[in-house]
Amino acid sequence: MNSIRLKTKKKLAALLAMSLLLGPLTGVNAAETSEPSDAETEAQVEELTSGDTVEPGDVSDEGESHVIDPSLVYSEELLQYIPEVEDHDAYLDYLDEHSQVPAATEAIELDLSSVTEGETEEETDQPVFELDGEELHTFSGGRIDIPFSVSDTAMYELEVEYLPLEGTGTAIERRIEIDGEVPFDEASVVLFRRIYQDANRDYKDIEENQYFPSQVEAPRWTTVRVSDMNGYFIDPLQFMLEEGDHTLSLFATKEPMAIRSLRFVPTETLPDYNEYIDARRAAGAEEINTVVQSIHIQGEDALYKSSPSLYPLNDRTSPATEPYHPTYIRMNTIGGQSWNQPGDWLEWEFEAPQSGLYRLAFRFKQDLNTGSFSTRELRVNGEVPFEEARHLQFYYDSSWQVSELTDDEGNAQLVYLEEGLNTLSLTASLDEFAQLIYDVEGIAVQLNGIAQDIVVITSTSPDQFRDYQLDRRLPHMLPTMEEQLANLRSVVTRLTETMGGSSDKTAALDKTALQLQAMLDDPNTIAQNLTSLQGNITALGNWALTIRSQSLEIDFMSILGEEDPLPRARANFLENIWHEIQAFIGSFTNNLDARVAGADSETAEEITVWVTTGRDQMDVINRLLMDTFDANIQVNLRLVASSVALSATAAGTAPDVIIQTDSAQPIDFAFRGAAYDLTQFEDFDEISQWVHPGALGAFEFEGGYYAIPDQMSFPVLFYRADILSELQIPIPQTWQDIITIIPFLQTNNMEFFMEVSPPPTLGAATQSTTKAINSIFLSMLYQQGGELYNEQGSRALTDSPESLTVFENWTDYYTKNSFPVTVDFVTRFRLGSVPLAIVNFTNYTTLSVSAPEIRGDWGISQIPGTRLEDGTIDRALPATTSAAMIIKPSVEENGNAQEAWEFIKWWVSADTQTNYAAEMESLLGSSARYPVANLDAFQLSPWPTQAMNVLTASLDDLREIRQVPGSYITGRNIENAFYEVVNQPEQANPRRSMIEWTVNTNYELTSKREEFGLETYQGEE
Repeated sequence: MNSIRLKTKKKLAALLAMSLLLGPLTGVNAAETSEPSDAETEAQVEELTSGDTVEPGDVSDEGESHVIDPSLVYSEELLQYIPEVEDHDAYLDYLDEHSQVPAATEAIELDLSSVTEGETEEETDQPVFELDGEELHTFSGGRIDIPFSVSDTAMYELEVEYLPLEGTGTAIERRIEIDGEVPFDEASVVLFRRIYQDANRDYKDIEENQYFPSQVEAPRWTTVRVSDMNGYFIDPLQFMLEEGDHTLSLFATKEPMAIRSLRFVPTETLPDYNEYIDARRAAGAEEINTVVQSIHIQGEDALYKSSPSLYPLNDRTSPATEPYHPTYIRMNTIGGQSWNQPGDWLEWEFEAPQSGLYRLAFRFKQDLNTGSFSTRELRVNGEVPFEEARHLQFYYDSSWQVSELTDDEGNAQLVYLEEGLNTLSLTASLDEFAQLIYDVEGIAVQLNGIAQDIVVITSTSPDQFRDYQLDRRLPHMLPTMEEQLANLRSVVTRLTETMGGSSDKTAALDKTALQLQAMLDDPNTIAQNLTSLQGNITALGNWALTIRSQSLEIDFMSILGEEDPLPRARANFLENIWHEIQAFIGSFTNNLDARVAGADSETAEEITVWVTTGRDQMDVINRLLMDTFDANIQVNLRLVASSVALSATAAGTAPDVIIQTDSAQPIDFAFRGAAYDLTQFEDFDEISQWVHPGALGAFEFEGGYYAIPDQMSFPVLFYRADILSELQIPIPQTWQDIITIIPFLQTNNMEFFMEVSPPPTLGAATQSTTKAINSIFLSMLYQQGGELYNEQGSRALTDSPESLTVFENWTDYYTKNSFPVTVDFVTRFRLGSVPLAIVNFTNYTTLSVSAPEIRGDWGISQIPGTRLEDGTIDRALPATTSAAMIIKPSVEENGNAQEAWEFIKWWVSADTQTNYAAEMESLLGSSARYPVANLDAFQLSPWPTQAMNVLTASLDDLREIRQVPGSYITGRNIENAFYEVVNQPEQANPRRSMIEWTVNTNYELTSKREEFGLETYQGEE
């Protein structure tokens, strides 16, 4: 990204003086602020202010930048939290630098027996590597060094034969260094994919609604050439090796793996189709005239796959899909939206009746990548047969299609198959879009740098009537815009040629190009159109994410002879009419919202369980029940909205168990006598140890516990390490540290974001009136020793001295320091305008998937805390949960309370929660990672090491969000008080506002307790 530094001497001087005075003005502890001598301060100010006077917001014509010495502002302790970020060359620059280096002609085999342990910043208790015969086993967190010699200076590719070892199930990541340095940025993280397969094919024997099978690892030795993890470069990455001795280092960023060989090899050159077919015919291969018995390779029968998300799917849109049923769910396709990431592949096995040259056809649906095509690379028996097979294009259509492997003129391209067992695989690829995406992301980065430079001068809200003279103050601005406009137009031209015409895919690019041209024509309009420019930059980033998606759904592949007709793509009119009639009739008898699992014997007890979150979740639970639930209990699963649970209980139609419901419901049922007290079970104390006390505490009421948490989340601090390193800003450790760094952020018109309106709950919400209590307010309150309610739960303590002080400090961030109340966190974090944010940790996977361009440039930390008198930091924070509960009237009527408890124990156990989380991540992708509450399962979650360390450390400070009768009103009234102060900062008094809204809260608490005959607040306790 462009340099982001403080821009003006005068502004720097004022900022430095402000920073040195921040302690007394804002209450920063003396121990936290380094006090430079008067001479040091005077010298620093003199250095920064010497020269011509510059108005605030100005920059010198030379674009001079300054960075204040952080040792004059931050305490010695805080200095250690300034992130350090490595800066590597881009791969294209690396290739340009070595463009004259010849290609390698011979391979270099590395001797694995010469491996040694490399140095790392963090020590690890486990071994770094183990040698097992010819195998080298490497483990997460370690670094290995392998010496080797090069006889001729040349460009090489790195070939690795590896075997995934047992880990958390995520992709294996390694950093590659040569002679102690990462040669280019793309080598800082390379992926080695795990291999998966269906656990079984039992679903095919089910005559009614089928379910997709579990995905399990199927590790096998695989040989790959190291490639770009983002898919921007189709060919394997090349490394320039000079003649002489070198050391290859592999740092195990994530996951263990075994290595059987490491080789630097020459680049492979594939023949084109004509060369391929001529060579095959010269070797005696003949064309097959007809295939006697039709060979349809069903898509859902893929033997191996690169991701657990590539499971069989159901399609009922066409009676031509194989296999087909008009009413029941049939697992009959594969791929779809889950098969959209570059590098993901599927592999099938099939039998060929005889050796020879065959035609290959696909029945597919590509209805998501509108106006464009999805690309796949074809491999036959592990090899790409010819160059054209790397670029198979599947064009958009809303219906199913059949397409044959052909050349540009429509002539069939044949592939050679051996008699007997063969394999066929398809790999998602960006292909022609790769360079376009790469270029657009580069344009977005350059324009974002310009926008940031403009904001430094104009602020985020420029004066419409002021001439900022941006073209003089930012001499690089117009040349950069001209260059990026030319680049953008080049991308549009190439994109139009690639897709065969204009489409909606060029709209965002065209709009940005038009705006850039208008700004160049009249630079005086740049400031007033700044917001629009920032919006278009965001649109460019979103365009890159959209175009990366290469989704494709496969029904079957056909192996054909020369004279065989293509299979049908679609059913005829009469077949479609009959299909619709059957589907309509079947909709009255096929209940898709119910499943039955567990024992089916006559002696089995029966319980009814409501799943409140979705059909996919219910299907996964159903399959886990059939696989792992050993109790002699029949479980009837129902997909029902939990909002009807209370009325169903009153009507006598409630279930025995509800799972994944929000944290407010159990206590809402408890004081009505409708929730079962789990402490009545003898082993409750043992089971309660499976979860965090801070999560369990939300379900305590008058000495009883009425639910067990099944999900748990909490806030963390997200930070852009690259930006903080550039600006020499530390990661704040206390709330006072935030005050210290605010001027440095705001001088660059960057913002610190703290989530004001977090998601209302985990699980399924039950009351629209319930409002989550802000986690920042709760964290600060807990750290001050405050509580939300009195011990009885009959009175809110949000008007206590601790609460009022916390509320005032919290609102000060927004009224005095101009924190934003709402932002698009993911977008603003990606663009760098919000380099620090406190939000829920579940945003981690969302960022990992949606912002690949900043991978490695950001991280998470524990939320800031409050420094205590002994110098330690209290980081108490609230836990958000969902729960599993037993409905008391139902189990008492049915006499199956123990059976309901057995189900809950199974559900919240480490094995079930681990398996369920893995299944859901397979189903919905890593961006939907399930936040388990079971502590053992939590430790097995596939978080990167740095993130897991932060999450584990946060567990030590986790506190419950207490639920009491009427507590649904507390969060709403705290929010009312917050907005009253933030929206009218000059008129509203924070303490008075909170006191007034607390009166409203306590009125509701008292009213609710009176309604249900509970003791009310009687004054001082």
